[in-house]
Amino acid sequence: MHQLEQLLDLHGVSSHYWNYKGEYVGVPFENRVGLLDAIYAGQSVDFKNKAVITHLLNSQSLAFNSKILPPLSIIRDDALYVNLNINISSLHTNVHLKIIDDTGDLVFSSHINPSALEEVGKCSVLEHFFSQRRFPIQDLPVGYYTIVINSLLESRLAICPSTCFTPDWLVSEQKQTGIIIQLYSLKSRSNMGIGDFGDLTFLVNKLADNGVNSIGLNPLHALLPNLEESYSPYSPSDRRFINFLYLSVKDCAEYDDANLSFTPSERENQEQTLISLRSSDFIDYAKVKEVKFKYIEKMYFALLSSSTQLKRYRLFESFVDQADKYLLQYCLLDALSHYGDYAKACNQFTKALSDSELYKLLQEKNSELINIYLYAQWLVVEQFNDVQNLAVERGMTIGLVNDLAVGADKMGSEVLTNNTLFCIDAAVGAPPDEIAPIGQNWGLPPIDPLELEKTGFQHFIQLLRANMSNCGALRIDHVMGLTRLWWCPPGATADYGAYIHYPFDQILSLLKLESHLNQCAIIGEDLGIVPENFRESLRAANVLSNKVLYFEREGYATFKHPANYERFALAMINNHDVPTLASWWNGDDITLRDELDAIEVGKTADELRRVRADEKANLVSHLIYGDYYPSEWHDNSLDAKADQNLVFAIIKWAAQSQSILFALQLEDLLLMTKPVNVPGTFREYPNWKRKLTHNLDDIFDRPEVNHLLTTISTKRRNS
Repeated sequence: MHQLEQLLDLHGVSSHYWNYKGEYVGVPFENRVGLLDAIYAGQSVDFKNKAVITHLLNSQSLAFNSKILPPLSIIRDDALYVNLNINISSLHTNVHLKIIDDTGDLVFSSHINPSALEEVGKCSVLEHFFSQRRFPIQDLPVGYYTIVINSLLESRLAICPSTCFTPDWLVSEQKQTGIIIQLYSLKSRSNMGIGDFGDLTFLVNKLADNGVNSIGLNPLHALLPNLEESYSPYSPSDRRFINFLYLSVKDCAEYDDANLSFTPSERENQEQTLISLRSSDFIDYAKVKEVKFKYIEKMYFALLSSSTQLKRYRLFESFVDQADKYLLQYCLLDALSHYGDYAKACNQFTKALSDSELYKLLQEKNSELINIYLYAQWLVVEQFNDVQNLAVERGMTIGLVNDLAVGADKMGSEVLTNNTLFCIDAAVGAPPDEIAPIGQNWGLPPIDPLELEKTGFQHFIQLLRANMSNCGALRIDHVMGLTRLWWCPPGATADYGAYIHYPFDQILSLLKLESHLNQCAIIGEDLGIVPENFRESLRAANVLSNKVLYFEREGYATFKHPANYERFALAMINNHDVPTLASWWNGDDITLRDELDAIEVGKTADELRRVRADEKANLVSHLIYGDYYPSEWHDNSLDAKADQNLVFAIIKWAAQSQSILFALQLEDLLLMTKPVNVPGTFREYPNWKRKLTHNLDDIFDRPEVNHLLTTISTKRRNS
C-alpha cells in the first residue's frame, strides 16, 4: 500500500479536496486507483502486485533522475543557475557546460569540477546514486537557450521573468472598457452565415469610434471536420490553429478572380444559399463550410494561375515552407476526412502517424487538398493579424483578447498527434456541486502531467505561442487547470474522479516567459472552486482575475458594489455560460432550464424565482442609492419586463467597477434573452448556434448604443 501511495503521489492524484461549500472531501482510495488505470491504459497493470508497482516507480525514477539535465530546465532571471544531476562515480570529472541562444551564438562557456559545486539534493535509482549540484551561470536575458554538456548532451533552458508581461495600461492601472463577443454569432449583410473577420473589422472601427479598448473573443480554435455534430468552440480539433470558417472570403485578394470562375448558375445557387444562411437565426455549420470551402478552393487555384499575384504566391510558399509538422498533420487529417467518414479518416490517420511509408503515401495522394487547407490557414492568420493591427492603429489600448480553451476533442488532430501526452481514457470535468450532484464530464482528454515534463513542456509552449500571437491579451479558460484538473475515470460518472495536480511553478514560469516574449497580457478565468493561495500566486505573476456581477456577493442575495471589486481583474456582468441581463431580469433563464429539466437537484423553478425576486430588489436598491435607477421605472413593478432604460442603467452602474478591465456582452445592448449556451445540455438546446438578433450595422446605427459606449468608456478612462 505504501508503494502504491507513492505512485499515486508521483502522478499527482489527490487524496482530498474542498468542495463548493468549503467542506473537506476525502477521495476514496479505489477512485484514485481508477485514475491510474486511465494513465496506464493498455498496459494491463495489476495495482495489487507489489513487484509491478516497484517496477513502475523505478521506471519513472529512471526517466526523471538518471539524466544530468531534464529536457527543459526552467529558472528565474533572478536565480541564474542550473541543477546538474551527477552520478557520484563521476563527481570528480570535469564538466564543460555551454549555453547557446536561439540564433546559434555561444553566450556562456565554463569548465568546472562538480565536486566543487554546492550540493542541493540526492537521489538513488536502481542502486545508482546521484548528487544534484548547482551550476551558476552568467546574467542572460529572458528567453530560450540550448545547454550543451561536454559537447555531447543537449538540453533546453528557459530563463523566465518574475511576472507576466505588464503593458503600460496595467502599469498605470488606467481603466479599460471592452466588449465580449461570440464571433460566430455576428450577423451582417456580407458574411456567409457565420460571423467572420470582416465583421470583426467592422466592429473594431465602430468600437474604436466609441472609445472602447478591447474585444473579447470566444476560442477561435480549429474545429473537427464533422460539423454536423461538433462545433463547440470549447471542444476543438486543435487549439494551435484557427477555424477557417472565420475567414472573410470577400476580403481576400483572390476573391474577385475566384468569383468569376463560377458559372452563372453556380453563382445564382451560391447567392440563394447565402441569403438563406444569413437570414437564419441559427448557424448551419456544415452548410457554411460547404459554401465557404468552394470559394477557398477556387481562390487557391486563382492564386496558382494568376500572373499578377506572384508576390502573394511567394508569401504563401514561404508560409508553407515554415509550417511545422503539426500544421501539416492537421491539414492531412482534414484532407482525409474531406470526402468521407471522419471516424474512418481518424483511423487511417492514426495508423499513418506510426507508419512513415503510409504517411508519405497519404501526403502524396492528398497533396492538393492539403495545400488548400494550408492556404485557408494562411488566409485566416493573415486576416486575424490584420484585425489586431487595425485595432492598434485605431487607438485601442488592448485590441483583441484571445481565448484558450481548457482542452481538445479526443478525435481531433491535437490529441491524435500527441497520443502519449493525452490520457484518452480519462476526461476533464468538475467535482459534484449543487447544480451537478454527480459532477460534470466535459469529454476532453487531459494531459498527463509527468509526460508533459518528460517532453519539456513543448506542447504547452506551442499552445501559448499559437494563442498569444499578435493579440493584446489572452484569457485562459478554467485557469485552475494550470495547477490541477478534475479527472473523470473511464466507465464511471464524474463523482468517481479526483483532482490530478500539475507542476504549477514550472507551468506558471513558462506562462510568464511566453507572455513576455509575445507582449501579451494574461487574464485567468478563475470562476468556481479555486485552490487555496492560487489567486495570490496569479496576482503575484500579474495575471488578472475574472469577476462576474452575478457571482460577486456580500451575502446570499446582496450584490457587492462594483466599486469594491478587485482592482487587478476583468469585471463583467455575465459571460457565455450565464444568462443575458434581460433574461436574468425576466427570469427567462429559469423558465428555459425548467423546460430542459436542467434545474439543480433539490430546487424548483418557483424557488429560484423567489430568490431571483430578492436579488432584483437588492440590485434596484443599489441603482436607486447610486442615482442610476431610470425615472421611467419609478412606477414599475419588479415583475415588469426589462427594457432598454433598465438594462442600460444596470450596465452604467456595473461600469463603475474599480477593476482595471470592464467588459459587457454585445447581447445585452440588444436586450437578447436567448442564451448562446446552456451548461449541462447537449442536444436539448442548440448551443453555440444562436446568432445575434440584429445586423452589426443596424446595432451601431442606434445613437443610444453609441452614446452608452462612449459615456462608459470616457467615464472609466477619466476615473
